[in-house]
Formats: sequence, C-alpha cells, structure tokens
Amino acid sequence: MDGDARTVLRDLTRRGFRLRVDGDRLLIAPASRLTDEDRLRVRQHREAIVAMLRGEKAPPPWRGIDARQPAWGWIALRDPASGRWYEIRWRDAPQWLKDRATGDRTGSHKEAG
Repeated sequence: MDGDARTVLRDLTRRGFRLRVDGDRLLIAPASRLTDEDRLRVRQHREAIVAMLRGEKAPPPWRGIDARQPAWGWIALRDPASGRWYEIRWRDAPQWLKDRATGDRTGSHKEAG
C-alpha cells in the first residue's frame, strides 16, 4: 500500500473526519473542516486512499511514471508531477522500475544475483 496515502488516511480519521467511497466518488465529512493542505494531500493520494477504503490493493507504483534505459547501466525516469527527468543507476533501481524501463509490465524479469 501507499505509505503516504495511509498516513493521510490515518491523520484525517484521527482528526475526526469520516471517509467513504460512493461509486467513483471519495466523500469526506465534514468537508468544511478540510484545510487547503488536506485537500491537496487527498488529491495527491486519492487513488490509493480509495483503494484502501474499498479493501483493494493500491495502484501500481509506476502509474504515471515514464521510464527508459537510455544507456547501459542507467535508467531515466520522468516525474509525472514536475515533468523533470532523473537518471539513476540500474543497480540502484527497484525491480518494478527496471521492468518499466525495459517495457516489461508483467514483472517477469528476475533480479540477478
């Protein structure tokens, strides 16, 4: 599960908010007590919060992330929020990111070693 989404959900319930899902809508009451920061945090983690409330698995971590292997030993990834590209060493990347960079969405590649 998304750790940040879990933190948002725990914080809101601790502060007395009630959250529930109705169809595709995430309902939070009392909405009038939500701060601008609360609204931003909920928007950023909405999919994972909805999944948790439904008892489902969180969306995969690569959703919205562009990843490529521009050169041997490196992975380039684009942050979907800022649009900036970052490079990390292949050996330091999690397996899901290696799969994403090579086009394998099934996760069938096995870590060597």
